[in-house]
Amino acid sequence: MTQIQKLAKSQLITEYQQNKRLQWMVLLIICILAISLLKQFSDKIGLQSNQTQSQLDLLARLEKTAQHTIDGNIITSINRRYSEWLESLPSAASASVAEAQALTEIEQNIGKLLKRKRLNLLGSEQLAGSKQVIWQVRVEIAGQLDELNLIELLTHFDNTDKHARIASFQYSPKTSNSINLVIDVIYKRANNA
Repeated sequence: MTQIQKLAKSQLITEYQQNKRLQWMVLLIICILAISLLKQFSDKIGLQSNQTQSQLDLLARLEKTAQHTIDGNIITSINRRYSEWLESLPSAASASVAEAQALTEIEQNIGKLLKRKRLNLLGSEQLAGSKQVIWQVRVEIAGQLDELNLIELLTHFDNTDKHARIASFQYSPKTSNSINLVIDVIYKRANNA
């Protein structure tokens, strides 16, 4: 007797052939598995379809952008403003000198407004995308600021100061007058460095 014949005469097959409820349950399980597989394939195809559509949308936007030319006057104006901004940046011989200068500058300009101040150098990084080496020095300042000095503090970061910006600002007036600032100060490498 071969294996197939033994299997055909086994008690399991005999029970299956005689029990209608068992046949319906097996059929139901097969249907549930088939529906589950179809759902899984449908979800995968839907995800790939969405990804393909987003790529096609991006391609359409890029092609549309490529069709538009940028006016030479705009490019010249942007380059001129960038050069002016670069010239207005303070210079430093190295990243560590830039860090020291940032701490000194913040202490002189903002430190006098705070009580119980604490300055922490969070680090510096070289900014990419420029031929000129530019460092961004990040400093955290914590302390107490009188409400009347808030405007004076913020004037250090208006449009006249193009090399310092506020990255994070938390102020709790009335209760404790506590302030927590994270400031980015930008320096360029000195020409002789």
